[in-house]
Amino acid sequence: MKVYSISSPEQLQRAADLVKWDRDRRKVEDHIRAWQKGYGPKRMTLELGRNALIHYIADDGKKTQLATLYVIPAREFAREELTET
Repeated sequence: MKVYSISSPEQLQRAADLVKWDRDRRKVEDHIRAWQKGYGPKRMTLELGRNALIHYIADDGKKTQLATLYVIPAREFAREELTET
């Protein structure tokens, strides 16, 4: 499994277009708005394997799954725009 860092709300917005489920999309959009206002996530990652998952990593290191993405477009997005951690 490869892990990529999402380092800006703009990257998260582009990733939101690849989210499978509407409920997940709403959670991602909430995180985007919070991040743009300055009190959002400090660390977000995209994990690619058999699935494509966006995780929020809290200050205490706890990883929480935020959304499931379509795998093939997520791989292309990661290859073009993200850096591997």
